[in-house]
Amino acid sequence: MIAIVELLIFILLKIQKCFIFTRYARKNKLQLLYEGIRKGIKKNFMRIDTSEYPTGENAVPEKRVKRLKLLSKAATFTCIAMYVSYIPQIISNFSGHPVGLLQPLVAMINASLWTGYGWTKTFKDWPIIISNVPGVLFGLFTVITIYIH
Repeated sequence: MIAIVELLIFILLKIQKCFIFTRYARKNKLQLLYEGIRKGIKKNFMRIDTSEYPTGENAVPEKRVKRLKLLSKAATFTCIAMYVSYIPQIISNFSGHPVGLLQPLVAMINASLWTGYGWTKTFKDWPIIISNVPGVLFGLFTVITIYIH
């Protein structure tokens, strides 16, 4: 979302530079806005997560931090459970009753994308990585066993 806003402001800057009346101004309001967004992105969105939460005026309530950690653990557990549920499909494939290809293939691709997203963020998002790696493995194994029954 931030990248889209940044791109739109950049395009507006390029369009605005085409007009004669702005060529004399060193910095206009749109350029200042663009620079402010760039600094904000570097300051707030490109930081390394040290699991230290802000204190003082910007403090995050401890109750909210506990809820977020609990939600993270619950989401990780349910995501892993969802992918482990492929085991009956794998057993069905080995017993001669292959399942459809589309659902495990799409689930594997989805899990691969989420794992890549969690891995390539500025700071590694371990709940996303841990919960989606089983999806890659079980999805791939299910797709392979469809053809090896």
